[in-house]
Amino acid sequence: MDQKNSQEAVQRRARSEAVLRADGVPINQYLPVIETEDETKRRSKAEISQRALCVLLAAVKGEGLEQPVVERIPVCDSCNNPMSFVAQLEQGPDWTTAMNFGGGGCAYVYRCTCRTHQAKMLWQC
Repeated sequence: MDQKNSQEAVQRRARSEAVLRADGVPINQYLPVIETEDETKRRSKAEISQRALCVLLAAVKGEGLEQPVVERIPVCDSCNNPMSFVAQLEQGPDWTTAMNFGGGGCAYVYRCTCRTHQAKMLWQC
């Protein structure tokens, strides 16, 4: 055992690796032991959501999503964070009784998880 790795960190790594092995997940044995639980920084749900959204945007941008689409993701008026995608609404088969978004268009519903639970809908023709 490396002198700078605490016993707690080594034990936590062993537990994590046991779970991964049980699920058949390959493990890189050369990865370092990470910090102890006391050294970790606990993040809020909002921070985790924000980070996940940023990773998602980077991934879809890397897959070819064009910049104007990325820039259209609405921002919450209360907390100023990007809102989460909830649903895509499309026109129904009969324009007289179904939703109509301008002839072949659709709508995108977004929601924020902050205290206001604000929602927005973008309409695309």
